Amino acid sequence: MKVLIVEDDPILVRIYTVRFKKEGYETEVVTDGEQALASVKAERPDVILLDLVMPKMDGFTFLAALKKEGINVPPTIVLSNLDQSADIHKAKEMGVVDYVVKGKSDLEEITKKIAQFGKN
Repeated sequence: MKVLIVEDDPILVRIYTVRFKKEGYETEVVTDGEQALASVKAERPDVILLDLVMPKMDGFTFLAALKKEGINVPPTIVLSNLDQSADIHKAKEMGVVDYVVKGKSDLEEITKKIAQFGKN
């Protein structure tokens, strides 16, 4: 299974990639929404882990761009420090399958979600 990690924090990227590779997942890392859009078009990942606050193009704009271009969006799990109910509601309205607040979750939980949604 291929996981696209859309995250601009290098420490989190390292943590995620090491763990997911250990689980047998192929990973690709991009650091902003523009790169993510190009990757989804070219690589067709099975699951997307999406930060919302990023340079160039944020996560919400990325999700809107996918829909605007008519791209079939893979299951997308938001991993964000934004924990306002309005942000969570907006992301779910835009089609994300789950929303995880970074400071309130652990790597085990995220790994289980990838396994769950990557099979759909």
